Amino acid sequence: MKEVLPGIHMIPEAQSLGMPDCNIFVLGTREDFVIIDTGNGSHTNEKLSALSRNGFDLKNCRYLILTHLHLDHIRGASAFHRPIVVSDVAAQEMKNNNAEAIFGCRVLQKMAGDFEVPIIEIARRVHDGEVLTIARKDWMVMHTPGHSKGGLCLFYDERAVLISGDLLFADAIGRMDLYGGGESEMRDSLQRIASLRPRTLLPGHGPVIVNDADRIERTISQAIHYLS
Repeated sequence: MKEVLPGIHMIPEAQSLGMPDCNIFVLGTREDFVIIDTGNGSHTNEKLSALSRNGFDLKNCRYLILTHLHLDHIRGASAFHRPIVVSDVAAQEMKNNNAEAIFGCRVLQKMAGDFEVPIIEIARRVHDGEVLTIARKDWMVMHTPGHSKGGLCLFYDERAVLISGDLLFADAIGRMDLYGGGESEMRDSLQRIASLRPRTLLPGHGPVIVNDADRIERTISQAIHYLS
């Protein structure tokens, strides 16, 4: 676990040969924090230990925010025993018990084998444009389909920090061929993000980018050009 910026910590995704894992981000202070995504569940004990070693007691965690419903981001959620927050679109997919929204497609569902659809009890739905105040910092919720139908990003305007889920990575964009994905949706979401000119990128997989708006802009511009 490492501090990316003041008030933002990261537990990098675990390396595994099977189901991919994801980065976990912790926003706030040790007395008041929120966790973004929970991983695929295979390394949850190590992640809980990392939180504890660094002074983050789960009793001070207000809730978990899931950027989207894919299994590598949500399967660990039940072990945290905290209220779960998702986008209103993702909440509807869960209500409909849509397995494709979680596995991405039926082929991946078969490949997942013993990875069953986790039971997720949603405590709160958030909407596009809603502002979440976390440890006195305002994070704007953005509905950003393209990789998944109910995907969301979070943007902290004061420091131009973007939590992008699987929409955008350090030098690439997310897959668009899974359930609920699409090129036009991806293009629209990227154009919206580009207008914010983020300086720091915290993606669901791979390395983060800190204080390098030009690199982030270059990746977005290349992707938009490809999708146009």
